[in-house]
Amino acid sequence: MMMPTVPFTVSVVLSSKEVVSTRVVRKLGQYLYLDPLRDYEAVLTPPCGAWVRLVWSDEDGAYDCEGTVTEILSVVPIIVIALTGNPRSIEQRARRRIAVAVGLDYAMLRADAEHFLTATRDLSADGLRFFSAWEPWKELHLRMRLILASGDVSLLSKVTRVGTHPQEVRGKPAWDTAVSFMQITGHDRACIEQFVQAQYQRQRQRKHRNS
Repeated sequence: MMMPTVPFTVSVVLSSKEVVSTRVVRKLGQYLYLDPLRDYEAVLTPPCGAWVRLVWSDEDGAYDCEGTVTEILSVVPIIVIALTGNPRSIEQRARRRIAVAVGLDYAMLRADAEHFLTATRDLSADGLRFFSAWEPWKELHLRMRLILASGDVSLLSKVTRVGTHPQEVRGKPAWDTAVSFMQITGHDRACIEQFVQAQYQRQRQRKHRNS
C-alpha cells in the first residue's frame, strides 16, 4: 500500500495514549519527517527512541503503521520517525471519502440550540469530519445542513470520534470531530455521492496535470 503524497496529515498516537494531529512534510525511504506535535496549549515532543503509531486516511480507507522516533531536528522541532513495519489497512470505506471543504451548518437538537457555520474537512455519503467550535462527545446527535452547489442537504448525524486535544483554528480552539449520518433521505445521500465522485475525478485530473 502506497502512502499519500507529501505533505499529508497524520494522527500520532504516543506511548502515553495521547493523540495529536500533524503533517508529514518529507519522506525518505522508511523515514518520515513530521511537523511539531501541538495540542492547543503546548508542543509535545517525544524523546528519541519513543514508540509511536501513525494513523492516516484517504478516499478508500484508513491505515496505520508503527514507528520509532530517531531524531529531533532544530528547535522547531522537526520529528524524524523510522517506520518499523509496513502500513496496514484498518478500515475500508463502504463509500468513497475525499478531503473537501463544503459549507456546514451544525447544531444540537434542542430547538433553542445555537447554530455554528464551518466547512467540512472530508466528506462521504456516509459521514464527514469537521472542526467543532466546542467539544462534543461520542454518540451525541447533531442537526446538520450541508451547503452544496446543487442545493442544501439537511440531515441528522451521530458523533463517532472526537480529537483528544483541541487544535487552534483561526486563533480559537476547535475539536477534530467525525460523524456518521443517521437520518438522511436516499435522494440526498445520492446527491452527496454524486458530488463526492465529481470532486474525486477533479482532484485526480489536477494531480495528473501537476505530476
